[in-house]
Amino acid sequence: MKYFIFLFFILCIIGGIEGVKAVGYSPSSLIFNLNQGEEQCKMITIDSDSEKITLTDRWAENKDVKWDVNLFQNESDSSIHLTYPKTLGKTEREANVCMKIDKKGEYHGVLLLKEEQKGNSVIQVGIWIKAIVSDKVEKKAGFWSMTGNVIGSLVKNRNTYYAIGILAILITAGIIFNLNKKKDVWNVK
Repeated sequence: MKYFIFLFFILCIIGGIEGVKAVGYSPSSLIFNLNQGEEQCKMITIDSDSEKITLTDRWAENKDVKWDVNLFQNESDSSIHLTYPKTLGKTEREANVCMKIDKKGEYHGVLLLKEEQKGNSVIQVGIWIKAIVSDKVEKKAGFWSMTGNVIGSLVKNRNTYYAIGILAILITAGIIFNLNKKKDVWNVK
């Protein structure tokens, strides 16, 4: 009899655990390093069986506010432009999150993922957001910056860079060969 009660108890536990599934997401945080006015996008992946997931964002008043969702506000600074899908259906499990900020500074926020309510339970998780925005980097015009840009573009295209290097070596070798050949002609005794 004790054996049957124990077996019944184990089956109830296993059956109950099977119905419990947690939402998973990746990455756990998004870090943006931006220049003023620059846009950057990052992909998030969500693992959930929910029919519908709602996304919202909240922001700290300033960078010194403790990393606590309850202390973050629903409305962001007007200089923060965060774009993402507001809802995801069952077949949508990836979302592109894009950020653009107009003011220099450090910003802290959270992207909240809320599953559709099932019975009395609602699962809500968050992805931390940190954005560091620097001044716009302006390129100075002039000979040295133009030369650097040309060399920089050559380095990006390695085949061109190698071809120019090989061509320069061949031209130099040809000049040296011709100079040596002419010296031998004039030094005839």
